[in-house]
Amino acid sequence: MFLLVCFFSFISVIFPYYNQDPIMMGLSGSYNTTAKGYQCVGVNPANLAFENNNYIGLFGLNFSISNNLLTQQRLNSISGAFLDEDKKQEIIGYLDGNPMEINSFFNTPIIMNISINDFAITSNVNYFSTFKLSQDFLKLFLEGNSEVGGEYIYDLFMENNFALISESSFTKAFNFGVVGLGFTIKYLRGLSYYNLEPTKYPYFQTDFLNITSTSTYILKQNSGGEGLAIDLGFATKRTESGLKFGMSIINFGGFVKWNKLNSPQ
Repeated sequence: MFLLVCFFSFISVIFPYYNQDPIMMGLSGSYNTTAKGYQCVGVNPANLAFENNNYIGLFGLNFSISNNLLTQQRLNSISGAFLDEDKKQEIIGYLDGNPMEINSFFNTPIIMNISINDFAITSNVNYFSTFKLSQDFLKLFLEGNSEVGGEYIYDLFMENNFALISESSFTKAFNFGVVGLGFTIKYLRGLSYYNLEPTKYPYFQTDFLNITSTSTYILKQNSGGEGLAIDLGFATKRTESGLKFGMSIINFGGFVKWNKLNSPQ
């Protein structure tokens, strides 16, 4: 039972914010001066300059999904409502003329993350995905093909970007009394990548007699690559009144060079 409790204690299901821990979620990302131990990596490595404890992360799983169409407030407003023409136009108006977009992120350590006083070693696998659909797909879903006898053209734009990247990093911080400086060197290994996008304007056209459609998409993919990135951080020592100032640059100069044989252009 003790091991089971410990196992679930490491799991955080995070919806409003992601990538580190529940403290980051509670602060809505205002985490630059609060991160401790190996969780300073990717936030502000200079915080390790004032760290006197050791931290080990054995297991973690962060997942986030977001969209630009539905929020909890919007779901409440349409739940149980009669979808008349005004309500349909209100839903379409949520997009403000932009395509529908779904973004997802996934992060988990490969082995474990560890920090000892002012240095840390971490390794993670990161998944990023962005999927876009023309708002005309939503119009077709809500309104169908509109009135019989009319002529209508629907945009069939679709785009999907996906990347799976492993990240191994070394972090070191330096204590200069009231000021701390830190850096992180990251080795990035591209595991998989693909991009789907239209080659020209895709559309679906209907009139009283005909249905015309054209859509051509190109898929670019790769399964290997290497790259580097650097994090730089600055932080002050927390005063007795609790004040602390910090700033950082994350993934400065970061890149992944994909294999030339299949690399996306």
